[in-house]
Amino acid sequence: MNMDLETLATLDAAGALSPEERREFERALAAAPVETRQAIAEIREQAALRELPVACYANNYVGYVVPAAAFEQGGYEAGVCWLGVEAEGLIKAQAVSLLREVTG
Repeated sequence: MNMDLETLATLDAAGALSPEERREFERALAAAPVETRQAIAEIREQAALRELPVACYANNYVGYVVPAAAFEQGGYEAGVCWLGVEAEGLIKAQAVSLLREVTG
């Protein structure tokens, strides 16, 4: 489907786009303070958007947010992380929830 954004918005408002057509044009940008490529991949997969850049160091960055397994492994990031072991999972879930809310 090749059309300008105004035409797309008009068709969408009129309910004239199928869910598949609408999905084709949905884009979003997420800011989530996660550390790993795996966490970003999980957000992208669960949000099911065609394009989803994820900015990891934005919006008053809260410091290192590491995967639960990193606390057992140790290392610098886990050692200076002041958030709990559940923080990454909560942030990923909230990011996906917000993305679904704004994209329908």
